[in-house]
Amino acid sequence: MIKLCADQYSIEIDTNNIGWCKCWLVIEENKTYLGAESLEYLKDHLLAGLDDSPKEISGHLYKYNFSWVLSLEEVHSVLYVAKVDLGKVLLVQNVGGKANEMCLIKLSQDRYLQWLDQIRII
Repeated sequence: MIKLCADQYSIEIDTNNIGWCKCWLVIEENKTYLGAESLEYLKDHLLAGLDDSPKEISGHLYKYNFSWVLSLEEVHSVLYVAKVDLGKVLLVQNVGGKANEMCLIKLSQDRYLQWLDQIRII
């Protein structure tokens, strides 16, 4: 199990089956299933999405320019990222399979670099 933590949020990835890793959004004590994908897909897309290379803008919301990072199967949750100063803001869309449910996760530079380190070693 990989836990990518940020303040009161975390994204948990179950790596027991590398062909189908289930992902959850945890907000304090509440755990919501986001969907699943292969470990290779998750690793490749998270590393590319969180690095500092220029990205194509997918949309604008809450004054942020978001770029697509990945989509998960089953529940069809989608993860977007925006660069803010030295940090990142993540937008999780379709939380729990509800099209209008979204969650914003702010990551400091130290935190998203920590996420990158965690992701690289899997």
